Amino acid sequence: MSKTVANLESVRSAYQQLLARGNSPSAANVLKLTGGSKSTVLKHLAVVRSERLNASHDDDPSASFLADIAEPVLKKLWAAAKRHAEGALAAEVREFRAAYAGLREDSSC
Repeated sequence: MSKTVANLESVRSAYQQLLARGNSPSAANVLKLTGGSKSTVLKHLAVVRSERLNASHDDDPSASFLADIAEPVLKKLWAAAKRHAEGALAAEVREFRAAYAGLREDSSC
């Protein structure tokens, strides 16, 4: 069995996958996807983060860094809000159906 070695492209891909899933692109999370050694993942992760900062057209280099941190949190917050809204809607539908059933019973008497 050959040992898995992380390379720049696999780290870049894992970084994007984690962001897309709403997870933090931390070294530990990237390592879970790529395998290899933590030192190699950290080295490539520094390159990926540097690329993202350099690709930013903003004068403020912290914008990309903050976006990387905020994006997973915002996705989780949105998912939680959506679940809450869906639960509240389902409860209202149940109440409406119960009230409607009661009205139908009353009108059949």
